[in-house]
Amino acid sequence: MIDKTKFYLLSSIVICCSFFSLGQTTNQEKIVAVYGQEWYNREFAENKQMIDFLNEYLTHGFLIKNVSEGKYSEFEPLVFIPLVSKNNDSISVEEFLIESQKSDFNPLKYRFFPTYENQIFKLAGVDKIIYIEPMDFLINNADD
Repeated sequence: MIDKTKFYLLSSIVICCSFFSLGQTTNQEKIVAVYGQEWYNREFAENKQMIDFLNEYLTHGFLIKNVSEGKYSEFEPLVFIPLVSKNNDSISVEEFLIESQKSDFNPLKYRFFPTYENQIFKLAGVDKIIYIEPMDFLINNADD
């Protein structure tokens, strides 16, 4: 028979882990939220490399980095962050930074996408940049 203390401890750990995993949004859910379930199913069946690429982009390709004051001052700072949404064109940097802290943050909601070169976007009013890895980096990592 299991000791009651061990049982309660183990039960608590399982419950906490369950709540933590339920709060996390998967990459599949993020892709579906932007492109739709039908698109996801079709791409998964016909072009799985695209799904792998988007997974890699969501996991490693979109970064918000702190930078030292004055760094990237030659860049025109973004005052608004462009959205993919049909309802709104953009949100403020402040709203974007709040969104980026949430566990269900989805970079696919914004009008940024990898190109063949890395991309850097300076955010207005803060010492932060959006850094997007180049396509070949993401494709090579998706193959691993």
